[in-house]
Amino acid sequence: MGHKFVALSYAVITCISLIKYRKVPVAASFIAAGPLMASVTAWNLVVLPSSSNIDHSKRLNLALLCFGILGLIGKDIITTAPWLWIVTCLVAVINSTKGYGYGLKGWELKRKEGKSNIALLLEDILGEMKSFVSTITNVKSSSVYYATITFAIMKLTIFYNIVQQLLLLVSSSSWNYPLFCANIFRFKKLHLLTVAAFTIMKEGSSSSNNSSKNLLLPLKLGLGFSTSAIAALCITQKNKSMAVWMTFLALFSIVDAIKTTLSSYTSKEKSN
Repeated sequence: MGHKFVALSYAVITCISLIKYRKVPVAASFIAAGPLMASVTAWNLVVLPSSSNIDHSKRLNLALLCFGILGLIGKDIITTAPWLWIVTCLVAVINSTKGYGYGLKGWELKRKEGKSNIALLLEDILGEMKSFVSTITNVKSSSVYYATITFAIMKLTIFYNIVQQLLLLVSSSSWNYPLFCANIFRFKKLHLLTVAAFTIMKEGSSSSNNSSKNLLLPLKLGLGFSTSAIAALCITQKNKSMAVWMTFLALFSIVDAIKTTLSSYTSKEKSN
């Protein structure tokens, strides 16, 4: 029930953003890409059976948890339904913590074994980082592979900017809070895109059946829309090389989503 509420609320925020900024469609789609990715991530946790996809469920819960926390940190720059945003981010944080810690990790049981929840969380984050590096170095190159690498690099660049701003605050008490919040919002959006692309890539390289892969359709649709939004933004900013690259990734993401949609439709027709 919790993830359904989160998915619906972020979807409502996405629609409000698109309507509110409809006169500047490129900016509107870029702004809407964040809550849209949060919505499809939450919905994937609804349709993805955690018992058969534990790694994916852990990864998506952690990503949604991070998105919710950062969304609350940078909430002051939100002008689209701010109270709905705050409530949705709070529910996302609470529900993802419950889904990850108690539903998937059995924190209460582990506590009896002498492990703290923080230690378990750090253990899993390090495990995810190792899994990321291992998968990137071993999986065959594909469009979603390049998307994962691209978003990860973009995310690290924004993270570097955030660290620089924090160091500047410590050393000189100079603080550009709006810029800090803007970077926080870019980071959380790129983090979800990286996790979504990585999850799709891992599923594509696994031996899972088509029905399991079809469950990732919401993530693929969100990835296609968000990549297209970034590509459009790069075009308007006249960043030619990045615009060409992001357009390439967007086209392949959309084609992959269409193929999955057709595959899902065909599977349903056969079952009927």
